[in-house]
Amino acid sequence: MFNAGDKVVYPNHGIGIIEGINEFVVAGQTAKFFTVKILSSKSTVKIPASNAEAVGLRNLITEDDIKAVFTYLQNRDLIRYQDWKARFKENSDLMRTGKIMDMTVVLKNLHFVSLEKPLSFREKRMYDRSLELIASEIAEVRRVKTREIQDSLLEALAKAEKKITS
Repeated sequence: MFNAGDKVVYPNHGIGIIEGINEFVVAGQTAKFFTVKILSSKSTVKIPASNAEAVGLRNLITEDDIKAVFTYLQNRDLIRYQDWKARFKENSDLMRTGKIMDMTVVLKNLHFVSLEKPLSFREKRMYDRSLELIASEIAEVRRVKTREIQDSLLEALAKAEKKITS
């Protein structure tokens, strides 16, 4: 599955590096754990190997995934919610998966809500976090600055604005 030295994504925390794979005794059972150093916060988490998939630990995205992100951001597809509570719950659930396309849906959704009215504090934080997580992963894959990717993501959203409002 994963090896020491692999770069991985841990949902809602971002990119990390597997620093080690260790065995610990937990409740009388020996279990394997991944020790992951989160790059953005310099924190370390231990994730049970048996639970890695369930918590969404995954490899970095591919160039095909990056193309899919930009294609989705630029197209006319848009999810609209009548109720802010339903929107917040759905977006929170999508963020927790850690999947790049789920975070992209959140980014686009909240971007278009923000064009109609100011986002609540929690939604603004979610918007900023989705932009940061998506941009940092793409920047890592492409080996460019995160700010450059953030600008590209916002440009893609501007293209969608033109298509949707025209």
